[in-house]
Amino acid sequence: MKKNILGLDLGTTTLGIAISRSGVLVSGLENYKFNNGRFDLALEEVLKVIKEEHVEAICIGYPLQLSGKISMMSVIALGFAKLIEEETGIEVELIDERWSTKEATRILFDQGKDGRDRKEVIDETAAKIILETYLDKLRMENN
Repeated sequence: MKKNILGLDLGTTTLGIAISRSGVLVSGLENYKFNNGRFDLALEEVLKVIKEEHVEAICIGYPLQLSGKISMMSVIALGFAKLIEEETGIEVELIDERWSTKEATRILFDQGKDGRDRKEVIDETAAKIILETYLDKLRMENN
């Protein structure tokens, strides 16, 4: 299994970033905030992390509608993934994230985080869930 795998949860003003340095354990790296729609700033941050962490694989949440149809954020996430691929040569795997934010909210609630505290780490937590989903998929493919 590859090491140093990045998981991303892209929003309109935040980017949750998680990493696995072992291919097994997942850690939240940051909840990067940027001005509404300034995906160029989010891309710069991702490129910086890729370089600093020697990232070998990347996955990003692909926010489909509950019906499975493509949403506006799906299109944005796909475009963002393509930009990363063009800049780095690393293929970016799209991970269905329809339930990741709800799951992240439940986890943070269970940890006793209130609304304000949750908002500070929700995307980072969602990125961890996306990355864990990707790692599970890799493990299933290798069995």
